[in-house]
Amino acid sequence: MTEYKNTENNVNSMSEEDKKSMEFLKSQEEQVVVIDIPNQKSENETSETEKKKKHVNFFKQFLIPRVYYTAIVVYLLSTVTNIIVSILLEVLNLNDEDGKSLNEEGLEEILAKTNYSYILVLYIVLIGPILEELVFRLILFRGISIIGEKIGKNNKFIRRFIKFLAYLISSAVFAFGHFEFSFKVLISDFANFPFYFIMGIYLAIAYDYDGYFLAAVLTHILNNSVATLLNFLF
Repeated sequence: MTEYKNTENNVNSMSEEDKKSMEFLKSQEEQVVVIDIPNQKSENETSETEKKKKHVNFFKQFLIPRVYYTAIVVYLLSTVTNIIVSILLEVLNLNDEDGKSLNEEGLEEILAKTNYSYILVLYIVLIGPILEELVFRLILFRGISIIGEKIGKNNKFIRRFIKFLAYLISSAVFAFGHFEFSFKVLISDFANFPFYFIMGIYLAIAYDYDGYFLAAVLTHILNNSVATLLNFLF
């Protein structure tokens, strides 16, 4: 009799344990399984941030401090790069004799004749840079980049390759424009082509870095303003 009761108690205790086990398993099944995908959230947030930056109204960009920092840093980097290139060309005996392009000489001559006319200075340091950035960065560089985004929608290599071409093409055309879009003028003054090409690359970087068009415009304005001021002083 005692043995029967012990057996019955064991069965009851086992059944209780089984019930607890079943309840535990059910609770586990009902729980939502969360799989952590590294960097997924941060990448999504980054892409959303980039989209917002690229759609900021041009006039609102004047209120963003980062735009001014970018313009100053890019201008300084382009200046240092051009100095290094100038030294290399001089070492290789490939530099221009007077160190000035035909474009610069022409502008200096006009400025001297007009006694630094306010209208001409305004065009050189403000109107010119805005128009050039509209054509070479906002239309040409951005246009090629958009084509790359569409063609390489599912292929990162194609997107990056076309973006690379956008840098090269827009900068080359920008540089060529400073030689009157004339191969004859370009050949006669080819030693100065690298400087305009490098400047074109840096202006594209200023625009592409955050997507702020104003950053490229300010970089260009700063470059032309410093060059005009130095020419006036010396």
